[in-house]
Amino acid sequence: MPRDPVHREGRDAGGQAGPPTDRGLVVLDIRGTTSSVQERVCLAVIDATVSLDVRDDLVIVADYELTGLSYELDLRRETRGLFEYSCERRSDGAWACRVRRRWRT
Repeated sequence: MPRDPVHREGRDAGGQAGPPTDRGLVVLDIRGTTSSVQERVCLAVIDATVSLDVRDDLVIVADYELTGLSYELDLRRETRGLFEYSCERRSDGAWACRVRRRWRT
């Protein structure tokens, strides 16, 4: 059975997001997808979080470190300065890249 590429955590019983300090977590697993669409899928999800004012963090699970993604986020006018980015290798060999929205107070 194929795994569900998007997994949500951190929502209340009504499905509403809390304030920025009460972040949920969205996990996007792009392992097994073709490299030609991986960056476009990631950027489309990130763009949707901006337009929908999503307050959850995004964790992208990939077979390799997504080094170009943080660079791309800082280059694009739509996302410049809006996100923090970190990436670490998990014990199973996959890379988990966390994209966290910077909220202005």
